[in-house]
Amino acid sequence: MTALCSSTARTLPPESERSARIIWTLSALLVLLALPLSGCVLPSWEWHQKLTVVVDTPAGERSGSAVIYEKVLLGQLPAMANGISYTIRGEATVVEVAPGRYMFAVLSGLKTEALASTVYRKNRNDDAEVTFDYVVKTRESRLVPRNMYPLLVTFYDINDPRTVREVDPDDLARTFGPGYSLKRIEVQITDEPLTNEIVKLLPWFERHLDVYFDGSKFSNVQNPNLSNHLGSSHFKTER
Repeated sequence: MTALCSSTARTLPPESERSARIIWTLSALLVLLALPLSGCVLPSWEWHQKLTVVVDTPAGERSGSAVIYEKVLLGQLPAMANGISYTIRGEATVVEVAPGRYMFAVLSGLKTEALASTVYRKNRNDDAEVTFDYVVKTRESRLVPRNMYPLLVTFYDINDPRTVREVDPDDLARTFGPGYSLKRIEVQITDEPLTNEIVKLLPWFERHLDVYFDGSKFSNVQNPNLSNHLGSSHFKTER
């Protein structure tokens, strides 16, 4: 594996906070631009990650899966939080728990990005390189721990994004009725291609690429409606 690029920490002169931020940002950009010229390559790993959600229903077990692409870049550049940069491409997992009724495990930030490194870490003290080396090689399925569950949601009306509601993973019956419960969520590194089902299922999806599901351009932390905090990137991303 190619060695990590090193960066030397420097003390900025006692300038204003704004000037310091400008200098820090320019320094980060200069380091990034210099990498191709110096021939320095940061170590990276990529894989396809399959998430499967299994639900018990009065009609029997129902499940749904989605496969996403993930790339991890490891380094010590100022632009990288904790030295790790994640790239995700793919879609949320959906389960038809009953005819015409769907539950989605949405793309949930670090709970999606760091899922593999959390679940497949063999030893607590293993460094990131050891863990990522194992992730790209394994095809083993693992249960997702409760603290890494993605946000689960449903739409009371699948044709209206404003009706999105959170689903309690410990109490599916509250949303779907008696006899419904979450059995397990599994993750697996796979060679399967990326799935592409969300756009087909949500006819309004393409009209909400630049707005939240309630139609707003901006999210308001004081707004209690989930539709003001969820957008297309929680269900599908191309980045």
